[in-house]
Amino acid sequence: MAASPVLPKMVGQRVKRREDPRLIQGQGTYVDDIKIVGMEHVAFARSDIAHGRIKSIDTSAAEAMDGVTAVFTGAQIADMVKPVPIITPFPSPDHHAVVVDTVRYVGEAVAVVVATDRYIANDAAAEIVVDYEMLPAVVDPEKAMTGQPAQLHADFENNLSVASLPSGTGVSPDGQTVDDAAVDQA
Repeated sequence: MAASPVLPKMVGQRVKRREDPRLIQGQGTYVDDIKIVGMEHVAFARSDIAHGRIKSIDTSAAEAMDGVTAVFTGAQIADMVKPVPIITPFPSPDHHAVVVDTVRYVGEAVAVVVATDRYIANDAAAEIVVDYEMLPAVVDPEKAMTGQPAQLHADFENNLSVASLPSGTGVSPDGQTVDDAAVDQA
């Protein structure tokens, strides 16, 4: 009979981890602790509305702050970076890292601030002013599948990337007809 592995001795037992002492004593290094000469920090200005068209973005106050290296809107980033590739067999709208023209959820990034310090970057992001044309928010998934109260992406009628297909008991193999007689009888 083969010898049992060490693992069963660990089940239900305390396991002393080698990294614990340095972490507990504050001697661990986390990504946030890394300091590199010339390192910059990024903060995002985010949408505070659920759905709206961006009419204008005023970044002048953020750009004027000491320590701010650059401020970019979604439109500026779209000129430099292609949409994020979505690997799916289904149709998908273009996904940009930062919103170009229409926000579709609260917290969606609308601008980026690059600064010499994380606190300056966050303060500058808070100074960015976005003027929106408010659009109806989509909060009910059942209504959203009928395009109500709004269609979020122009190319996706009723907010669906793939049309609903009938399935389940009584559906023909081709999905074209539904006969619930057997279910009703039961």
